[in-house]
Amino acid sequence: MKETLKVAGLVFLMVLIPITLWNTGQLYLVESCDPKFGCLGVFKLLTLIVSACAIISALAIAVAHYVFVGRFERALRPREKSWFLAGCLLISIASGSAIPLAEAMEASNLVIGWALVSFLIGTVIFTFRKK
Repeated sequence: MKETLKVAGLVFLMVLIPITLWNTGQLYLVESCDPKFGCLGVFKLLTLIVSACAIISALAIAVAHYVFVGRFERALRPREKSWFLAGCLLISIASGSAIPLAEAMEASNLVIGWALVSFLIGTVIFTFRKK
């Protein structure tokens, strides 16, 4: 169970930090600020949305980890670890498009879809075996 909690924390940080740094660069270097909210308001809103995506992804991947790895108390192989890191970065990049996705679909559909995609990515990562 400790390993699953570590995975959840790592997913949260790996999804949140890269896209937050990207948003910071976009807002302060390119100065793509909204006149209504200002630069700081846009940054706070984007960080809130990305953190919600990171929490959902962390919970979904932690469930996948527990189901496919944690119950059997086996360690992750190096190949699984590298796929895990790549999957987290993929989710982080996708979380940059969370606002257009939220505009296109309802928030509840976005949450369910985000959790499902994250769980499927976790399932693929943790069931990937070298034959």
